[in-house]
Amino acid sequence: MNTTTAVNGTTAAGLIAAESVALNPTAVLRDGQVRYRVAAPDRTRSLAVTATATVRTLVAFSALGPADRDRLTAALARRLGPDRAEAAVTAGLGSGLLLGHPADAHPGADPAPARRHVLDAPPEGYAEAFADLAALLPLLGLLDRGHDIRALLTVAFTDRHGNGGTASLVDCAADLLTVVHRRSGMLDTDGAEEFGPADGSLAALLAARATADLAARLSGAAPGPVPELPTRFREPDGGYQLLTAPQDGSLLLLGAGTAGEPADPAPYRWYEARLSHRPDTDTLTVTDQDGRPLTVPCPPARPAWQLPAPIQIAAWLSGATRLRIDLPAQRPERPRLGRILLGPAVPTAEPWLIDCGGRPR
Repeated sequence: MNTTTAVNGTTAAGLIAAESVALNPTAVLRDGQVRYRVAAPDRTRSLAVTATATVRTLVAFSALGPADRDRLTAALARRLGPDRAEAAVTAGLGSGLLLGHPADAHPGADPAPARRHVLDAPPEGYAEAFADLAALLPLLGLLDRGHDIRALLTVAFTDRHGNGGTASLVDCAADLLTVVHRRSGMLDTDGAEEFGPADGSLAALLAARATADLAARLSGAAPGPVPELPTRFREPDGGYQLLTAPQDGSLLLLGAGTAGEPADPAPYRWYEARLSHRPDTDTLTVTDQDGRPLTVPCPPARPAWQLPAPIQIAAWLSGATRLRIDLPAQRPERPRLGRILLGPAVPTAEPWLIDCGGRPR
């Protein structure tokens, strides 16, 4: 593993003995190199390492989160062989591409809001706001960009691995997300036909959103019922958890995620995860090496894109999302639907987490 410059020898010796390691958070893969920064006593140094197959594997596994060094090395050994795996971890620590990490430091779940409610039991003074929120749920489901991401992921995967294909999630995740994020920026009617599933469902979703006419709803015109989601996007079944903030009888909508227990943040179960295409449903599934499903309920306060690439894909496929509402360019200063306030704003009260249960999305 060659770098442009070496890390201070005394510091490197201490790091190499680390029992728990993590990828340097500044590491970026670009133009055939992994570039990162290391703080030295005199200055911060910019380093680079050639993105060989070994380096790419090391980065992909260590990017999953802080890990026990021996377990990370054992996982790498199944790909690289024991000697190359140990050498890669040692070189990574010596160069600063990997950092020593407290053994018990794993990213935890987001702190729970101080108050939690269910949709059909509104607190005093908020019955009308909760009723508006219930009426808003079908529109939230229609605007949920997670549907787009899941459809684009399926096509991007089958383009590479074929109908019914399977691949290592760690190996393919970053490239798939690069393709999906690029294509998501080109989603007009033609883009949906080109990059979406063959059943035309993505184009139908875009048409349904246009029919919903969010601008008219924001102006109070009440243009009729929300169009139904195309069949493809009614799965996975489940309800939203909505992060809101109370505001004088109204609710400021801060984000949305899927109901469920927080995912195990430890990276080990993701090392051998598989991403597979199911031809019967034309969907993707994530499983462990024994074929058991791996799902990631994503809290509404933590966007899926903040997760490592493999876990981010599992989050999208699990139905997890941080809801983003694309407001029309011409909109009221304080856009709202009934007593639900939309758009960026700073809450003035502690947030509420509202569990919408099994209501359809």
